[in-house]
Amino acid sequence: MKKYKFADIKTNHKITVNPENKEVWDHRTEQLVQQISVRYAHEILNALTPVYGVLQMLKKDANINTSDKHKQLLEIAEQEVLKGKNYVNDFMNININPNPHRQLLKVSELTSYIQNELDRQSPEFSPHVIFHYEENEDECVYVDQKQIRLVLQLIVKKWIDFVDGVAQLKITFDATEPNLFLIHLNMVGDDDFLFESDHEFLFYLHLIARNMKKHGGKMKIGHGVRLEYAYQCDGAKEQLVTQT
Repeated sequence: MKKYKFADIKTNHKITVNPENKEVWDHRTEQLVQQISVRYAHEILNALTPVYGVLQMLKKDANINTSDKHKQLLEIAEQEVLKGKNYVNDFMNININPNPHRQLLKVSELTSYIQNELDRQSPEFSPHVIFHYEENEDECVYVDQKQIRLVLQLIVKKWIDFVDGVAQLKITFDATEPNLFLIHLNMVGDDDFLFESDHEFLFYLHLIARNMKKHGGKMKIGHGVRLEYAYQCDGAKEQLVTQT
C-alpha cells in the first residue's frame, strides 16, 4: 500500500497531504458527522452505564462468597467497560471540541499524568512509546493536561495500527522557550513520521488540528509530529511560587 509523507495541517476544513494530493471536507458534512457521532456516543454510554452498575453490585457480592478467579474476571470486565466509556468520551470530546481547562504544571507532573493515563487506558501502547524531557523537567507549563492526553492517545493509537511490531515512538516534552510548550513525536532512529494514507486518519488529523487551535496551539507534520502550545501565565507562576 502506498505511503505519503504529510506536510502541513490546516484548520479551514482542508488537510494537505502533499501538493498533489488534498482532502477537503465540506463544513456542513463535518457538522453532520459530529451530530451523528455525538448522538451514537450518547447511546453507547447509556448502554454501558447500567452494565457498569451491575458489575459494581456483583463485585460487592463477590467479596463475600466468590472465588478469587471470579473476582479477577469481574475486575477485568469492569476495566474493559471503563476503557470503552473513556474511548467514547474521547471521541465525543474531539468532535464537540470543549473549552480548555488549563492549569499550571511541571513538565514532569504532566508527563507522569499522561504516561499513567495511557498505561491505564491503553496498556498495549507501553512497549511502543518512550517519553523524554528536553532539558529542565521542573519547568512549569500552562496547559490542559486532559486535552494533551487525548491528542497524544489518538495519534499514538493510529500510529500503532500501522507500525512494525518492533518500532518505537519517542515523545519529547520541550519547555525550554518562554511561554511556549512543544511536544515532538517521531519514530526512534527515524526523523520522518510516516502513516498510511487513509480517510479516517486524515479526518482525525483535521479534528486534532482544529482542537489544537482552540487550545492556542498548532500541529505541524514533517520530520515527525510537532504540537505547539503558546500561553501567558506569569500571574499563575507568581501564585505558584507564593503557595510553595
